[in-house]
Amino acid sequence: MTERELKPNGRNIAVTEKNKKDYIERMVKWRVERGVAEQTASLVRGFHEVSMFHSVHFVMFGKHF
Repeated sequence: MTERELKPNGRNIAVTEKNKKDYIERMVKWRVERGVAEQTASLVRGFHEVSMFHSVHFVMFGKHF
């Protein structure tokens, strides 16, 4: 399990009724940003794999699909 501080010195701040809304908002923001980053990285990797395949095919056979 990886720990991330959602705000400076966050590991030393207990979640209470008073700060619960702030905690939830920061947690949701972090999860969404992390998820988008992972999906974007996967998309870029896939794009590079496909473009590399098409480049190799063009070099070998002289035509695109």
